[in-house]
Amino acid sequence: MTFCNLSVNANYLLQKKHMPVTKHHLHSPEINRLAYTFKIWGHPTRLAIIFYLLENGLANNKTLVLHLGLSQSNVSQHLKLLQEVGLVNATPSENTMLYEIDRDMLLATEAINIQIG
Repeated sequence: MTFCNLSVNANYLLQKKHMPVTKHHLHSPEINRLAYTFKIWGHPTRLAIIFYLLENGLANNKTLVLHLGLSQSNVSQHLKLLQEVGLVNATPSENTMLYEIDRDMLLATEAINIQIG
């Protein structure tokens, strides 16, 4: 994984002089994606979902709603973000979705944490 791609980012900035520079333009796509993944980790509800799924394996939205005491829509939003970064997989089952931790992604995130920590 490359953490710095200054030539691409510098060219982008030169071409877009009239555009304001944001933090996303200053870093490589890999750094931006990793930062977003850690941002997703940083919410207590999402951590609670991750820990529940680690302890219990599969769960549907209703089970998570009952466990967390939150609304169905709130839990669904958190699950969507966890799926977006690849930490949670969803599998259709009859009339519901079953959610589980993607252990490969979890191990990759842990390995990055060990490298920087």
